[in-house]
Amino acid sequence: MTIDDMLSSLDARVGVNGEGEGDFCDCDETLIHGLRIPIPPGHSCSYVRERNELIGEASRIANTLAGDDPYAWTRRFVAEMDRLSKHLLGCA
Repeated sequence: MTIDDMLSSLDARVGVNGEGEGDFCDCDETLIHGLRIPIPPGHSCSYVRERNELIGEASRIANTLAGDDPYAWTRRFVAEMDRLSKHLLGCA
């Protein structure tokens, strides 16, 4: 059984620890196989929204610098997301 199988088998109405209902949000990260899971520890909706706004810029930079090599594109995209999102983590 994979982690995705295990998570998809959870009842999204009950907290992961089985102690009743958890808190939910609308972030894509909490939607797994069409079921909304409770907010995981450490999750920040505002961080997710701000980080997702950086994807377009990181993609544009990766497209410009990486050429046709998909591995180089992925490395550049990840590096740019790290660089662009540092201020969100207080690492500016």
